[in-house]
Amino acid sequence: MSDTSPWALRPSDQRVLAEVVTMVHAAIDGATPLRSLAQEERKWQKWKAFCDLLGTRAWREDRAALAGDDPVGHEREIIMQVGFVLWVYRDMKPRRSADPAAKPASARKYLTAVRAAHLRRNLRLPDAPCVAKAMRGLLKQYVRVHGVESLLPQRKEPIENWHCRKMYALPQGTQIGPRVTLDWNSTFAVAFVALVDMLRAAGMRKADLLPVTPEEFDRSHVTRSHVHYMIGGKRVADPSPAQLRGLREGDRLLLRPGCSKADPLSLTFGDKEIPINWHDSPLNAAKAYAELELAMPVRGDARQHTPAFTIDAAGRSMSHSQADDFFARLTTTALGADVAATLSLHGGRIFLATALRAVETADGAAKYDIPMVKACCRWRSDTSAAIYDRLQQDAHAAAIDEAFAVESISPTLVASTRRECVIDNDDAVRHELKRGDKTELRMRRAASPSNPPVATKPRTSTRRAGAVAACSDDDDTTGDDGSSDESGDDDAVVDLVQAGAPIARSEVAVGTTVAVPFRLDGAEVHFKGTVARLGAAFALVAFREVGGATSEWEVAYDRMFRFTDLE
Repeated sequence: MSDTSPWALRPSDQRVLAEVVTMVHAAIDGATPLRSLAQEERKWQKWKAFCDLLGTRAWREDRAALAGDDPVGHEREIIMQVGFVLWVYRDMKPRRSADPAAKPASARKYLTAVRAAHLRRNLRLPDAPCVAKAMRGLLKQYVRVHGVESLLPQRKEPIENWHCRKMYALPQGTQIGPRVTLDWNSTFAVAFVALVDMLRAAGMRKADLLPVTPEEFDRSHVTRSHVHYMIGGKRVADPSPAQLRGLREGDRLLLRPGCSKADPLSLTFGDKEIPINWHDSPLNAAKAYAELELAMPVRGDARQHTPAFTIDAAGRSMSHSQADDFFARLTTTALGADVAATLSLHGGRIFLATALRAVETADGAAKYDIPMVKACCRWRSDTSAAIYDRLQQDAHAAAIDEAFAVESISPTLVASTRRECVIDNDDAVRHELKRGDKTELRMRRAASPSNPPVATKPRTSTRRAGAVAACSDDDDTTGDDGSSDESGDDDAVVDLVQAGAPIARSEVAVGTTVAVPFRLDGAEVHFKGTVARLGAAFALVAFREVGGATSEWEVAYDRMFRFTDLE
């Protein structure tokens, strides 16, 4: 080691130092989801190949160059980053066969992964503002060659009642793929139907109910113990087979939400159950889940550590890829390839949001407003959390029933609901195109649910950039190539905190310290900031940057939360 100071670490047994360093790196990596690390590793291999091509090291440990003390080295590190993005894009193939070429923003993710890996080793790669200009150039070239329509996102539609009826009507033994025969009696098919029905009734994301892989299942995920029943007016936490077979009108399933992207510690919504009335219908989640419980019984204490959607006698959970693959096979066979291409399992959440908006009163007015829709779908804002807290079980269950009575959802309603609820993140490319060539990225509505934050004109010195974008509560990564690009060029992680309950507008004042959600490397994180100025709809919040500088962002009042510091 090059440390010659009096504080240098010089254990008599060098293995001790190696073990300490290994423990530190393992602990830091442990804070990153396994799936993210796996995706990062694939991108890192590209970086290594690029560095090998240039005859240099993959780990950029020249701290003088990184800090700017060595101007020549600093310029070298910036050029390397821009060159890497362009080099990756040159050989990228589109993820969807229908796309004429890979979308430029997809290449940016490779650099984001490299920067994140370095940051976890306390190596902060220098800001590379010319990456944004290079991306802009690629976008312009892409549009010039392939047309602007090729960048339009492939929006996913709600999974409507008729979609499910056609899927469930496929005859036993139907070929749904090469050497794949449909067996509705298999434990996997029973679990899958329960999953789809539950996604639609509870307005949940796939990740709210399933671990990515069975190996990643832990107690933060939904288990069998998260499901109770109201049978004959009495709560039943561990129903017997006879009780499950005897469910009838008037009975109810109660689902307690687990940890989710919008509620990572299940503090906001985890203490209130989602009530789903039992009905004798193949689309009914309470009936479908009871059939799963009968097919794969789990009794007693085992319910606390058994995944909610088990697929075999060993208690293994269905995985994301298994659910996606089976859904694609069923929809393609039952609905045709064109319709199937517009659907994903995220469509269950889209269904509940749009169907609630379609429910009308006797005089033809919308019965449920946007705050109520957000509450039922658990968008985390001060308004939705307050409504959810007050929402009575009977009213909640009735709203779900009324949503399922909606047999047709118009494209216009889907579009308007998307505008008001940010069902998905399909506007990322459009935002990128609108950014323009200006060196100062302007923000339309930072940290609001509908627009990714882009830094305002710097009030002090630096701006928050680096793979950090505003986090919509309902961001989804199941797009056509998962290639939405986050704005900026600086991956610094400063003042990360654990968010708690929303802060009421009346409690926000100049000097109030708040947590604000952002998106960092595809995950929701919260940064601590201080309110600097109040506006009518937004407040100016100052955030501390690496090096002691600050940047200021406009933040919607419903995007401010209480917090606890991460030790």
